[in-house]
Amino acid sequence: MPTRKEQIKALWKAVFDDSDDFISLFFDHIYREENALTIEKDGEVLSALQLLPYTMNYWGQEVPVAYICGVCTKPAERRKGLMPRLMDTAFSEMRRRGVAVSALIPAENWLFAYYRKMGYTEAFHYALTVYSRDEYFPPKPVCEIREADASAYAYFSGGLARRPLGLLHSEEDFRHILTDLKQEGGQCLLASRADGQARGLAFARPLEQGAAGVNAVQLMDFFYEDEAVKRQLLYAAAQRFGAGKVVYRRPCTPGCMAYTYGMARVMDAERLIPLWKAAHPDDPMKEDELRQMSPAQRSARLLDCDEHAAYMSLMLD
Repeated sequence: MPTRKEQIKALWKAVFDDSDDFISLFFDHIYREENALTIEKDGEVLSALQLLPYTMNYWGQEVPVAYICGVCTKPAERRKGLMPRLMDTAFSEMRRRGVAVSALIPAENWLFAYYRKMGYTEAFHYALTVYSRDEYFPPKPVCEIREADASAYAYFSGGLARRPLGLLHSEEDFRHILTDLKQEGGQCLLASRADGQARGLAFARPLEQGAAGVNAVQLMDFFYEDEAVKRQLLYAAAQRFGAGKVVYRRPCTPGCMAYTYGMARVMDAERLIPLWKAAHPDDPMKEDELRQMSPAQRSARLLDCDEHAAYMSLMLD
């Protein structure tokens, strides 16, 4: 019989529309036995999920996050209650590990309602800004643009840390992100000064393909020191792919059109409530009122969902 890992990999490949390159990247470099939860019968894996450890910047404090992905069940075993059982196991394991927040990205739209029943809420959103090549380019060169490597991690990490409710990435994860982006035909562009100091970073991939080539480039994440660097990175992204426009998927700002990306459930409210109160000293909500809320309501409040403040990107989804 195949090993547990081999069975989970085969199930993943059967259920999800991921490339062989991505599946190999995940199971060769990201997969860990201790993070794989399964329901098995006579050694056969019937249902599985991955519980990946991350960190979140929560109003200046780093808190542990469990990112749930690869949630799947064999087609013949569906509608038998396996996934609720497996999620219960995941909740117990997350509490054992001291996880503060559980995050996930539903693979299909109907799953948002499914996870709401488990106490999750739509916590992570994004906005879109479209830059037209005709109206925005060309810029005045102010720095050197080249393809980034793992040495750009410090700059990337600093950009993530400036987001008050943002998921962070480790240096190892950054290397996986670069590999995944390249497999998708994209590039991570680094803007740097003559002395080598980083000034900007753009994760670009082709978005729309037409008969004449790439019509648009998407920036999966984007960091820059000033407007001049921003302009040059936008131009470089469009130029490298021969695209007429650049679409930046960015954190939300007040009044913007917000698109739902992922969900979250607060697992350790006692840890987050005092941190949230310290960050919102003028909010009349009392700690006891937060404790009495349902898990989904409390998660929405503690993650400032009404303001679309929480953000995550480059999650290898």
